[in-house]
Parts: sequence; structure tokens; C-alpha cells
Amino acid sequence: MKWPVLNLRNDLARLSDLELAERVKSAWLAYEVAEERLSRRRGSSGYTIWYSARGPIRHPIAYRVISVFGAQGPFPILWLGLTIGLPFGPLADMHLSLCEIRDFNDEMANDEMARRQPGRA
Repeated sequence: MKWPVLNLRNDLARLSDLELAERVKSAWLAYEVAEERLSRRRGSSGYTIWYSARGPIRHPIAYRVISVFGAQGPFPILWLGLTIGLPFGPLADMHLSLCEIRDFNDEMANDEMARRQPGRA
């Protein structure tokens, strides 16, 4: 059974596959930058994202909220700080990048399916 999803990513429908592919590349770069920021923080070794899912609402703000639940580390108070941080922590940035990559890939797959259907552009 699939759960209902509220997709608020209408902005992606206006992008071409090439633009979506560029967004995927930038999201991977943002992920790597956040991972590097996390590794440079003193006392942050051992903190990871153990669960990364988009949830029922597809929007970057919702992804940031969900990121709090996907972090894992030895001290819960510290991973909470690393996740939500000020303004946002590297774990939240990593989770956001992964969710956005899924959004971009879904949109490219939707475009491909629409092209394969007869009578559609």
C-alpha cells in the first residue's frame, strides 16, 4: 500500500532533463560539502544519517524537519545540534541533498514516462 503524498515540487515540472541533471550534480556537490563540514567539526565523528526518507510532504522545508529523526550518534543532544544547527547543520544538509536528488530523479522518470505514452508530448 502506498501512502498518500503531497507533492509541492511543481517547480521541477518546468525544468528540462538537462536542467534536472545539473541540479542532481549540484545536489551531490552540496552533499559532499556538508559531509566535509561534518567531518571537520570537533567531536562529530560517529554521527551519521541512518535513515533518509522524504516523508508524505515533498518540499525542502519538510525534508529539514524530517532530518531530525534520521540522525544517529553517540550523544542525542549533539546529533540534534548537528542536525538542525544554526542556521542548519551538516546532517540536515546531507539529508536535504539526498531527498532533492530523489525528487529530481523522480521528475526525470515522470518526463520519460510521459514521452513514452502515445498522444503525449
